[in-house]
Amino acid sequence: MGLAVSFVLGWDLLVGGAISPIWVRVYGVATTVASVFFVYPSLGSGIFVLHSPDGTKALISSLANHLFFGVGLAIAFTIT
Repeated sequence: MGLAVSFVLGWDLLVGGAISPIWVRVYGVATTVASVFFVYPSLGSGIFVLHSPDGTKALISSLANHLFFGVGLAIAFTIT
C-alpha cells in the first residue's frame, strides 16, 4: 500500500491528470518483479525462490496473489 500511495501522489505531483492504465500495469509488474529479485533473496530463498524447500510454489503463489489483487482493484474502480 505504501508504494501504491507514493505512486498516486507522485503521479499527481509530477505529471498531473488521470493515471494511464498502461502506467498502472507497468508499475504493478515492476513491484512484483522487485519482490522476486530483492525480497525473496533477502529471505534466503534466492532469485525466483529457487532455494526454497517448496520449489517454485511460493513464486507462483505470489504472482497469483498479485494478479487477483490487481484484477479486484480494476473491477472495484470500474464499478465506482
